[in-house]
Amino acid sequence: TNDWVYIDSPTATAAKLVYLGPPGVEEVAAVFKSQMIRSGWKEEKTTVVRRPVPEPPQTVMEFAKGADTCRVTLEATSAGTHIEVTVARVKTLPH
Repeated sequence: TNDWVYIDSPTATAAKLVYLGPPGVEEVAAVFKSQMIRSGWKEEKTTVVRRPVPEPPQTVMEFAKGADTCRVTLEATSAGTHIEVTVARVKTLPH
């Protein structure tokens, strides 16, 4: 991995992993989707965010599994696919 962060607050726990994958955003997205669904995650939505030139578009995939959410953001770079995976769980607050 190239970078990561872990957050534990009173209301949520989240982890973010950032790394460089192989070229081909569409292919990487298809692999992620397949693996997530096979692991019991439900695809909530996938969005392609168009940005001003020269910025490449971003593919943002959102998944849910029980109390957990996962967002996968993919972006083409000259070195490969920039990948950010963020998994979060909202904590239940005591009454």
